[in-house]
Amino acid sequence: MRGEIEVTIEELGHQSSLDVRIEYDAQPGEPMVRYYPNGDGYPGSPPTADYRNVYVKKWFVADEERRRSMSWLWAELDFIAEDIILNNWETYHDLCVEDADSWAEER
Repeated sequence: MRGEIEVTIEELGHQSSLDVRIEYDAQPGEPMVRYYPNGDGYPGSPPTADYRNVYVKKWFVADEERRRSMSWLWAELDFIAEDIILNNWETYHDLCVEDADSWAEER
């Protein structure tokens, strides 16, 4: 299942932050099976999310909001955001899994 979440990255410092869309692929977890007919069991598995892409939508600098344009700068901001996200993937992974669980329950 593919999904996306929007987050704000504030780790940039200098009164700067990024509004970012993270695209991910999610796989639901498997439930535990206590016993198979032969006596074996299966502990199950947790849901997972795999990073696909990042896209910076807005850049806030001090009190100014800058929206994405065709400038080369936005590709660099995508790269910076991707680096921050991948270095903190455990946190963003959990947000993606929570998001996938919420829209899976709506079905």
